[in-house]
Amino acid sequence: MTVYVDILIILNVIVNYFILLAVNKITRNHATRWRLCAGALVGGISSLLLFLENLGIIMTALKIVSGIIMVLISFKFKSIKTFARNV
Repeated sequence: MTVYVDILIILNVIVNYFILLAVNKITRNHATRWRLCAGALVGGISSLLLFLENLGIIMTALKIVSGIIMVLISFKFKSIKTFARNV
């Protein structure tokens, strides 16, 4: 099977953007579109983890960390409660 890296990243950026936009609307945050785009870009680039060798728990930890980084970039850290709600 052929996987085109550029298409993979672009589609993931778009999907991540809409997920972050939904979180923004549901939680009534006031994140700017630039911050949401930056978070989505990090998520799109982290989709390249797909090509790494399956390392079990380390792969899962990397995916969780990339999700946390996306939220930290998209929404400013205000408190643990709001951070957990955004995640």
